[in-house]
Amino acid sequence: MSTIQRRRNRVVCIQDENGVWSSGEHNVRTTFDRYFRNLFTTNGPREMRNVVECVNPVISNAMNTDFLRPIAPQEIKDVVFEMGALKALGLYGFQGIFLSTLVATNFSEV
Repeated sequence: MSTIQRRRNRVVCIQDENGVWSSGEHNVRTTFDRYFRNLFTTNGPREMRNVVECVNPVISNAMNTDFLRPIAPQEIKDVVFEMGALKALGLYGFQGIFLSTLVATNFSEV
């Protein structure tokens, strides 16, 4: 760790949907929780047929066929070796260096 510790970002107060400011860890957490709970909840109708009918398909039949084809082992190898060795974690939390080593040593089994 460096000689100067990093300061952690934190929210000390927050304004709710009614414009009221809240402070204190419990109140801030409650306001965040309420906001995101309401954001992803609806009391309205769930019938989406009219909306879906207005949306043009983006994926063609040819694209869908390409998406459903088996993945070639060479495609896996190419993608793994293009990943940055120590960059963002993959789907299961493994870094690129682990996956590239795994593929390099066990490629015949992929």
